[in-house]
Amino acid sequence: MLLSTLLSFVLLLAIASPIVAQEKIFRKSKKLRRLYGSGGWEPHFGYYPSHLGSQHSASNRKKSKIVKAVETDNFGELSGYVARILVKDKLFCTGLVVSNQAVLTVKTCMNDKLGTEVVVKLSDGSIHNVVDKTDTQDFTMAKTADLLTLLNLQNPLGTQFVKEPPICTNPVPSSEKVDQWSWDKFQASPKKKVASIIASDQCREIINDPNGMVVTAGVDCLENSKITKKCEKTFGLPYVWRGSFCGMNILGHNCPNISSADVYVNLLKKKIYIGATINNVLESNLEESVL
Repeated sequence: MLLSTLLSFVLLLAIASPIVAQEKIFRKSKKLRRLYGSGGWEPHFGYYPSHLGSQHSASNRKKSKIVKAVETDNFGELSGYVARILVKDKLFCTGLVVSNQAVLTVKTCMNDKLGTEVVVKLSDGSIHNVVDKTDTQDFTMAKTADLLTLLNLQNPLGTQFVKEPPICTNPVPSSEKVDQWSWDKFQASPKKKVASIIASDQCREIINDPNGMVVTAGVDCLENSKITKKCEKTFGLPYVWRGSFCGMNILGHNCPNISSADVYVNLLKKKIYIGATINNVLESNLEESVL
């Protein structure tokens, strides 16, 4: 009898202890919500001792990384300039809005498509008709200018596109890491990953371009370890270095053959680059004459 009573008491005590603990935690739930937000305030029962989701160190590390990324990256701002180029509601190319009535893209994806068939879809979901295509010399060096084209829109865009997107003012050093952009699986939002620049001679070997017909001056290659069995239409997608657009994909991914290298035409504000180069030469000559 005594043993039965003792066992009953122990069982009740075991049940009551976590209930009391639960009640204390729930009484503090409003305060916990304020402290930890909506994602990690819930109590985790079934563990010893019971604890809060926000007390997981992994959760805290994740939060700190997200805050740091937002503070130091202009990915969101740049994303607004990236436009999907569609034919019959299908994505076949990507471009950059470079003025309130023009989108820059690569010629390799346009082929013989008529301007009247092509529409541009912006990040806000708005769709704009393309009236024609024109050549441009303003966004790369003369040797690679024939790889780019401007799509002229029927109607001007909003004032947010009066300002031109940030474009590199000098070539990217081969030792640098860059952000390689792609579309998400829904082809609705851009995403990025860090990639390395591949040396030209190595790239020619990877894509089977021994005579340098594709990989020439003004063309970069980036590593891309995402190898699939089919050609992915990543034409026109950019890569970014130090907050500026510095290249546009000209061959897609795994096009025409499976490859671990993607090929880009350099984007360069050449007037600024040439001006700075000439200024450096003049300063150098002046210093030599003084000495």
